[in-house]
Amino acid sequence: MGATFVADNTELKGLSETFLPETDNFPQRISSSTVGMRDPSPLYGYLLNIENRRRVFTESDYVAQQFAPSFREQTLASFELERINGLVEPNPHIIHPLPYYWDALSDLLEDEDMRTVPLLLMGSSPREQRILAGKGDA
Repeated sequence: MGATFVADNTELKGLSETFLPETDNFPQRISSSTVGMRDPSPLYGYLLNIENRRRVFTESDYVAQQFAPSFREQTLASFELERINGLVEPNPHIIHPLPYYWDALSDLLEDEDMRTVPLLLMGSSPREQRILAGKGDA
C-alpha cells in the first residue's frame, strides 16, 4: 500500500498553492466531462513517476514521522512492483520503454513468490488458470 504514495504534504502544498480550494457541494462544477482524461499530462506524468515518488517518499519528513522504519523499508522495496503493476493497465501518463517491460516480466517469472502479476501482464488471471487446469472456480 505504501508504494501507492504519490506526494507528501510539502509536495502537495507546493503543487496546490496557486489554486483556491473547492468549498461547495457541486463536484461537477469544474467539469463533468471525461474528454481528454486519457491525454498525456505533464502533471500526472510527474506525480506518477516511480523514481520521483520513491525519492519524495525517502526524503519526506512527514513520512518519517508518520510511518515506522520497517514499513518505510518494505515500501521502498515495493515501488518496483508498483511500476510493474502500471504495465498491466496502460496509462498514457506513464511512459515505459518496451525493453523494461520484458526485463520486468523476466524478473517476475524468476521470482517464485510472484504469481499473479506475471499472469496479469500476460493477459490472464489466477482464476482463468484454475479453470484451464480443470479446477473450475476452486
